[in-house]
Amino acid sequence: MQTSSKEQFLPGFRISIVDALVLVAGTAGAAFLRSESADAAVLLAMPVLHFFLFCNVFRIKRRKELIWAAIFVISSAFFIVYQMFSEVFLIIANFLVAAILIALETREPDYHGIFWQNINPGLEQWWENGSESSARTDQRQA
Repeated sequence: MQTSSKEQFLPGFRISIVDALVLVAGTAGAAFLRSESADAAVLLAMPVLHFFLFCNVFRIKRRKELIWAAIFVISSAFFIVYQMFSEVFLIIANFLVAAILIALETREPDYHGIFWQNINPGLEQWWENGSESSARTDQRQA
């Protein structure tokens, strides 16, 4: 017997109304800031774009999202305060970090983002095995 708290198996790309609103607001904000400061536009657009890539397209785990966010905040601080490098370097470096984190995520047995059927064809079986063991644990606890 499965409990209602168990999530459904819904891998692949996803988007919600809230996600779409965040994308629209972030895009509009970055476009507005671009006329004022290209640097500020980049600093807004990067987290919005990565939010979409990490949460909706590749669906990476929270720990990897937080690693990217920490690196972005630190590199952005150096970019703003010390003007150590250009916005192009900031963009390239943070996309490289994102690419590494995404590559690591796609190697996980529970990878469930875009192209999961090709990258992780054993996901459905992994999910069913996890659901069965969760159901057994739930039954023992009842």
